[in-house]
Amino acid sequence: MIRNLFTKVTTGLLVLACTQSYAGDNYWKKFDGLTPPSRQPINVTVGAYNVFTLNQSAMRSFLSDLSLDYDKGQQIYLPTPDRKFRSFHVWKTPMLEAGLAEKYPDIQTFTAVADDDQNVTAKIELTAYGFTGMVFDGDKTYMIDPYNNEADGYYIAFYKSDYKSSLPAGLCGVGLPGSPVNGEETTVEPQGTAAQKVNGSVRHVYRLALSCTGEYAVNVAGANPTKAQVLNKMVTTIDRVNGYYEREFSVHMNLIANNDAVIYTNPTTDPYNCNLNLDCLIGEVQTNITAVIGPQSYDIGHILCTAGGGLAQLTAVCGGGKASGTSTSGGPD
Repeated sequence: MIRNLFTKVTTGLLVLACTQSYAGDNYWKKFDGLTPPSRQPINVTVGAYNVFTLNQSAMRSFLSDLSLDYDKGQQIYLPTPDRKFRSFHVWKTPMLEAGLAEKYPDIQTFTAVADDDQNVTAKIELTAYGFTGMVFDGDKTYMIDPYNNEADGYYIAFYKSDYKSSLPAGLCGVGLPGSPVNGEETTVEPQGTAAQKVNGSVRHVYRLALSCTGEYAVNVAGANPTKAQVLNKMVTTIDRVNGYYEREFSVHMNLIANNDAVIYTNPTTDPYNCNLNLDCLIGEVQTNITAVIGPQSYDIGHILCTAGGGLAQLTAVCGGGKASGTSTSGGPD
């Protein structure tokens, strides 16, 4: 009787221990050297970085099982540019509307908070290219990106200050203020501890229609890219933008359900003739998104190109010029 009781108790403790250790497993390992055995060169130009390997299947399984509830989040370790690991509390935070998420189920997004400093937050994405992450920590903000597009388990961690864009820097400008109309903005009251992760008591959620030129698609996803490949890159970019917006002014953007309708992969056949001219492109994207998506189906529109810099209309959100926004992006930076 005592032996049976001891066996049951011991078994229960072992199960509990296994469950707890699973939540705290570190799926990362340090890699000795700066050039892993990959067939493609490094994706980004960066002054200094360190290489890590990731058990990608284990990480995807772990993250996919996470809850949407902050209070049910789990512990995760993230690599740092100085070859260390830092513990975070992570939970699932989708940014694709239901229709888009159903078409691209492999794309998932998450938010994390450092266990040793609640002011340090992170955005994490799972895409066809693997794991991507950005840790927001003031002048020590850093990124975790795949070494290249092979999705072979090699990753680099580098400080944002060491990143060097391969595209022209250009200038960022604003156009004339828009004419506001009744928009479809929704608000969400952050609950419990999660309320600490946004600036303000209400998080404003906007529906984003994100387009791109064919030149952008080729630049980030290679020759003959698919819409899925380009969307994967876009998600990482916008999730990182959300990381800033949520911290600074409590704004979150979700990609609309039919966002792939305005993703273009061929520079010759896309509806944009002004990839390198922002003054022209800002009008083209407004016209195209309104025609393809419809003015009532999004709150803010934007386009990614390779011109350098960016141009946007002031006070355009939910207004008549709400798709009048352009940005240069060479990838999820």
